[in-house]
Parts: sequence; C-alpha cells; structure tokens
Amino acid sequence: MEFLTAINQVGFSLPTFPAEGDRIALDIGHKMCVEVCPKLTQTLFTPLDRISSRSPSNGQPVFYRQIDNWLFSHLFVRQPPETTYPDGGTQPAFGEDAAEMQRLLGNEVTIDESVWTEAARIQASQPLSLRHELIGAFVAGFQGAMMLAGKAAMFGASGDHEGFYVLPAIWHDDWVEVWNQTARRDDFVRQVLVETALPDIQSGCQDAEQNGGG
Repeated sequence: MEFLTAINQVGFSLPTFPAEGDRIALDIGHKMCVEVCPKLTQTLFTPLDRISSRSPSNGQPVFYRQIDNWLFSHLFVRQPPETTYPDGGTQPAFGEDAAEMQRLLGNEVTIDESVWTEAARIQASQPLSLRHELIGAFVAGFQGAMMLAGKAAMFGASGDHEGFYVLPAIWHDDWVEVWNQTARRDDFVRQVLVETALPDIQSGCQDAEQNGGG
C-alpha cells in the first residue's frame, strides 16, 4: 500500500487492529500514525439532539451547519466571544457540553487552562475556512492526548477489511444506546481499548545526566 510505504519512509508505524481480544497495548516511544475523525470524536461527547439542534431553516450561518464547527463551540469554547462571527440565526450554546465532556473523561484527566485558551483563539480566527481547519487539527490533537491518558479506544475491523478510528473510550449515554441498538456483526466491527506505555522521561533524564548530558 502506498500510504504504508510513505509513512514507513519517514519513520512512522501504523498499528494493526487486533484480530481478537478487547485491549491493545501500544508502545508510543516511537513515531506512530493513527486515524481519527474529529466530527465523531466531538459527537460522542454530546447529547444526540445536539446534532439536530442545527437549524438551517432559522437562518443558521453556513459555518455552523458543519458538524465539527457546531460541536466545537459547545465543547471547547466556554464563553461566547466578544464579537460573534458569523452572527445571526441560530447560534451555539457556547460551552454547554464542556462539563459533560470532563465528566466522561473522569477525575484522572485535567484539562489545562491553555487548552481552553487555544480553543478561544481558534473560535476568533478568520477567515472561516482557516477556523474550520484549525478546529480539525485541535480536535485531532485532543484525541491523541486522550489516547496517551488511557481514555481512547479503537473502533474497527481486522483481517481483509481492516481499518479503524481512534475515538473516545467513554461516550455520552445517548450514543451508547445507539451503539447497543444498532445491528452489526460484533465479530467484525469491534471496540478495543487502547493501553499506552509512556516512555520513562525521568529515567531518561537521569541517564543523560550520568552520561554527561544536559
């Protein structure tokens, strides 16, 4: 596959979705590439009716008709910006779902203030095409951080049809119900929790000092 050849040439690896078991251990001490879906990552933290609350018929700005732009404002932008752009029509309930996201992540995860500050900066970015791209990059990075924190899972299939996304491990109850009520081949499409082994940074620093490093 050309994609695998390309990432291997620059020193990255791509995990293989396990054929059995409900957990996978990933060694992140080296470069690794995984596939994420920012729209879906955000969706799984929000109630089902958050998607349907988008209302083009009420003159909602086109920018907010895109799911990832709409959900980003509810999850990561805790306060309405001083200058609302785009304005008019149905506006987001800024920060409405932030507390629920934190609850789902659990007490073990603390979202640093710099994350909220960066989200506010992105929300004020123009042009809107740039803001959309920044939102995608931000959420992809947030999903990566969740993986490092042990709060992510692979959802996909193995074998000839192998493919997966890395998504939140714990979802809003609305989407858990959707998953449970959706007919599928459970031996084909599965959830696998991701366990990561962080490099021992402190030990590495001590070794560097002993060897005369800075």
